[in-house]
Amino acid sequence: MQPTTDLYHGTNKAAAASIRANGVDTGLSTRRMDFGNGFYTTRDSQQAADWAARFGKNGTVLHFQIPTSQLDALNSRSFTEGDSSLAGFVRSYRGGSADTPYDMVEGPMLMNPGKFMRGSAPDWDGNQVTFFGDTGSMLDAGLQ
Repeated sequence: MQPTTDLYHGTNKAAAASIRANGVDTGLSTRRMDFGNGFYTTRDSQQAADWAARFGKNGTVLHFQIPTSQLDALNSRSFTEGDSSLAGFVRSYRGGSADTPYDMVEGPMLMNPGKFMRGSAPDWDGNQVTFFGDTGSMLDAGLQ
């Protein structure tokens, strides 16, 4: 059995049912997010559970197990909190940039987006793994 990577997506039950029925649509989101319009997951199951808790009893967590070799084969970009280019990358996408050259981007979450976009220092926390383009079918195949 090949090694897999566990990813989680906190959402509401209706969105989860739609994903199970219709598959992951990496272009569905239109909100200005840290890494652009994509499908956001995390490696941290508790973080996903906390996100789902925002929906109260309608919250749920989807679990994906993706072969690590498939993730490694993607055109990806990974950031750490100390990466000097992270703030500029996030500022660009939070500011409205739409297209990314990547299939996957991973890094910490911006916890103070409003203040950051008005010039404050970024406050990073947690983990997010975001998928773009034609990666939805890979996620669909790994949905548990």
